[in-house]
Amino acid sequence: MTNLDFTGEVTNYGVHGIYSYPARFIPQIPRFFIEKYTPSVVMDCFGGSGTTAVESKLHGCQPIHVDIMPVSFALCRVKTHEYTTIEFHEAISAVTYALMHPEKYDAEPWMIPELTCRNEKGRYNYFSAEAVEEIMAVRQAIFDLPDGYGKDFLRICAGQCLSRVASAMIQASHWEEGREERHDFIDIFKAYIKRERNSFEDYYRQHPEYLNKVVPVIIDSSVPSSWASIPNVGSPPVDLIVTSPPYGKLQRVVNYPEVHKFTHLFFFKEPAPPPSAFIQSTAELNVYMDRMCSYLKTGGHCVVVVAPSCSDDWVAETRSILSRAGLTCVEDVERAIDPTRKYAPRQITKEWVLDWVKK
Repeated sequence: MTNLDFTGEVTNYGVHGIYSYPARFIPQIPRFFIEKYTPSVVMDCFGGSGTTAVESKLHGCQPIHVDIMPVSFALCRVKTHEYTTIEFHEAISAVTYALMHPEKYDAEPWMIPELTCRNEKGRYNYFSAEAVEEIMAVRQAIFDLPDGYGKDFLRICAGQCLSRVASAMIQASHWEEGREERHDFIDIFKAYIKRERNSFEDYYRQHPEYLNKVVPVIIDSSVPSSWASIPNVGSPPVDLIVTSPPYGKLQRVVNYPEVHKFTHLFFFKEPAPPPSAFIQSTAELNVYMDRMCSYLKTGGHCVVVVAPSCSDDWVAETRSILSRAGLTCVEDVERAIDPTRKYAPRQITKEWVLDWVKK
């Protein structure tokens, strides 16, 4: 039996810790299978926060990152980009300088629902009017930057800061009146970007092999033309898939637009378009996984992480999907969730890691 017990290991080290993406698996899982099978091309067809892409790049493999969420694309770019000290300095200095004397802006009408939440008494404001002005000042300072990796890095940092501040507000107030408001978002943001810059630079020093010029192929699964960017390194080209699918009715399981709504404020000048291609049924998941597995070479492995604590049918459904796609089971490993994982949903106590091969 393969040992996939990583209890006590750090799971949000280096570039992995910049953003709390929901339902992500720990980096030790893709790392284990990359080291076991030594692939050349690795795909995550539900790429999420880019965990598989980061571990693939670390091992010198070509990552293929597939998703539908703009935040996912930005995260993959940010976490796999090889920043220089000058690039960090220029982006952070420009924003810091702009925020020395921030201009005050009111939130636009479409932003109000993003900055509030409903409870049994009606609509609840996460932030005071003064805090909203600081949030808008940070947003404008980021939008004024030229497009590039530095701008994406700062967008991700701002979205994560805003999410954490809102979460802390909810936990501290329990929706009660008289809560203490935070007015220092600019200071929180500046401290966060410096900390994450240092974390990235420490990661590069600890893992010099990460600076290897490997650039992930990023594919928007809702845009047919983007699939043409898959590297022509064989037919089919993929040696290993490591992924964790959403199991039908995705918006009911994890509402990604809601989860990322604070980050969207720093990416879009207008309201983010609603997602139109979320997988909504087991039948759609079958079609999608069939397509993904068609890119897998003969002898290539597809590793799928599922969490049966949320649905007893998920493991059986996944096995059926992989079997219909022409794959054969190598090993299915049930592993306990490390209780120290802060981002693990409380109801999930175990997960399955299914390792299947294409004959």
